[in-house]
Amino acid sequence: MKQLWERVSNFGIDFAENVSERKSVVLINRMSLVLAWIMTIFALMAVFLGMFPIIGFPVSFIISFLLPVYFQKRGWLTFAKYFFTFCPILGITAICMFNSAEMGDKFFFFTTSTIPILIFNHKGQRYLFFLVSIAGFYFATWYQSNFVPVQKFSAQEEMLYWTFGLMSVFAILYYVLQYFRSGNEDYENELEIKNDVIEEKNKDILSSIHYAKRIQGVLLASDKLLKKQLPDYFIFYKPKDIVSGDFYWADETPEGKFLFLTGDCTGHGVPGAFMSLLNISFLHELTLSHKIARPDLLLNAQRDSIISSLNPEGTEELSRDGMDCVLCSFDFKNKKLDFACANNPLWLYRNGEIIEYKADKQAVGLSGSEKKDFTLQSIQLVSGDIVYTITDGFADQFGGEKGKKFRYAQLKQKLVAIAQNELSEQKSILEKTFDEWKGNLEQVDDVLIIGVKIS
Repeated sequence: MKQLWERVSNFGIDFAENVSERKSVVLINRMSLVLAWIMTIFALMAVFLGMFPIIGFPVSFIISFLLPVYFQKRGWLTFAKYFFTFCPILGITAICMFNSAEMGDKFFFFTTSTIPILIFNHKGQRYLFFLVSIAGFYFATWYQSNFVPVQKFSAQEEMLYWTFGLMSVFAILYYVLQYFRSGNEDYENELEIKNDVIEEKNKDILSSIHYAKRIQGVLLASDKLLKKQLPDYFIFYKPKDIVSGDFYWADETPEGKFLFLTGDCTGHGVPGAFMSLLNISFLHELTLSHKIARPDLLLNAQRDSIISSLNPEGTEELSRDGMDCVLCSFDFKNKKLDFACANNPLWLYRNGEIIEYKADKQAVGLSGSEKKDFTLQSIQLVSGDIVYTITDGFADQFGGEKGKKFRYAQLKQKLVAIAQNELSEQKSILEKTFDEWKGNLEQVDDVLIIGVKIS
């Protein structure tokens, strides 16, 4: 019996074009069989009670409910939908005109109103047939209140008929609700399986990204090198994601100078990290193999390498990915700083104020403007100076009471206010300031601020 039920339930499923239509086909077949079975009981009850005048109605319904199964088996899915929806409404209207109000046939309109909700995807169709069912209910109520029924039965027969009819209404509604519940359980089980798969994939992805973070961390300027060259410094480094498009790179030159770069690559997260690794690779190659150490010349060569790498011959769409940065060359022996800036400025704290050295308005990469050589700038340093290099993540962070950007002007004021503190304390203050400003909002970009104090 179970195999027959499953076989008949799947009549016409091969003609369905998508998952939703397949579900509709199965539902119509199953509801048709359930309703035909209920109408069969109705017919037997009518015979048992001797209510022969109404036997034609349940028999007609049995045939009407079995026809959609046949239509679907033939592939007439759309016709079966409309037939299955509209015929019961007409049939119940006819029964209500035949019987009296005391027999409760009009309550079957409650069941017909659920059918379009189940089998039609288009909202307009669902609303139309739902309203038709409601209209049928009110028409039947009006008709039975104003006209004498075609057939009048005894009070006992009407009560038995009413009781069985109401039980049938509840049985059909129970089936509909059970269908919804079963569908929800299947959906929840499917979701749980998919969530497990997604969770497993996320673990693999996160594991890979964390490993990438280790690789990126190894390629950043090492603490050993920085402590060897810089007597007093801090690095406030806060990636938006696990890996970062912001990075810092350092190297010693044969002449005893110290190259220190604060970089901000296009993007953040994994794409930004790829760009940072590419830039670090080219910086190492240009300084070690090509012996380029002057900041402006190094950025010129770095730009050429980035452009040629991201835009090989034959590329249809040009890549404008690149890097904004400040590249410093410290000569601590002579207290001189040579530097070049791509879009990001260099800030120098001296005598209670921040002096800003403007950047060239071009990135280390392909830009829309004409390619120009980067500018070499120089500063004669004095003891007590603090050189600040930054990326835009801190200033662009939304937060505060009004959810606005922190802004560069406010960041300057903050650095002036804390400049007398030890650099390690400055880092802690900046971290606290950033977290308090951001609050519950999402971090919008990687953050990198470096401070170097001249002894």
